Amino acid sequence: MNISTTSFLASLTALTLAAPAMGGGVEVLDLSGFSHADIASGHSINEVTVTADNWNNDLDLAVVFDTTARRTADRDLQGVNDRGRGGWKGGNLAADRVNVGNVLIIQEQNRNTRIVNGGRSVNIADDEGRRPAGELYFSFDDAVTSFGFDLIDVEGTAEFSDGSGFFATFSDLTTTVQVAFRDLIDPLSRFYDSTVAFGDNSANRIRPITAEQLGLESFREVSVNLGGSGGVGNINFVKADAPTAAPTPSAAAAGLGLLGLLSARRRRQR
Repeated sequence: MNISTTSFLASLTALTLAAPAMGGGVEVLDLSGFSHADIASGHSINEVTVTADNWNNDLDLAVVFDTTARRTADRDLQGVNDRGRGGWKGGNLAADRVNVGNVLIIQEQNRNTRIVNGGRSVNIADDEGRRPAGELYFSFDDAVTSFGFDLIDVEGTAEFSDGSGFFATFSDLTTTVQVAFRDLIDPLSRFYDSTVAFGDNSANRIRPITAEQLGLESFREVSVNLGGSGGVGNINFVKADAPTAAPTPSAAAAGLGLLGLLSARRRRQR
């Protein structure tokens, strides 16, 4: 049977792409073990400690909000559910109807707010809507070189004034670099992303910002400052000592085998 050179190359490409990579280094803050309204403050997740500071009260809780839930205390944080129903009103995750899952919010405190379930949850998960709301803190056990996340329900430039609406990256607690959310939609900024669109009930995937972009070697703390209502999810990062991605030995062997067959076929044709 004749097999074309194109078929060989297509097979080689398919094997290479399908093969799992060794390392790659990207880690995700796993919130899947939490339920809606669980308290994340003080937990070490994937060697990252999460805390919060509510600038309007003393509750200071980072709480998990399930964006797939319905009939919650804040519909602006509700998006695509597990059945593919619902959606986001805007942002770069809206068109593809991305299920964001659990996100972190700065818990609002009102007369109905109670800590329940033996201190593990709040009775009603609701994000702080007053402006500015406060900050979510991520403290890494090991130095990291990039930080990416999903940003939910940030409405726009009205939230970026008075020192709010930025996230700050720290390097060993000696150097602080701030990146404003407005930088993400400013064509003149090195952090500009043309796909980001803020608005009510929006969902945006913020591509990882690197230590190199910030002029740092690495950093150990990130604070996400929310200018009002909002949530942060799918936090991903790369450790400074993470191995680089490389093809597995089996994938490399398969690739070499296909190249050998291709060379043999060419010799027979000559």
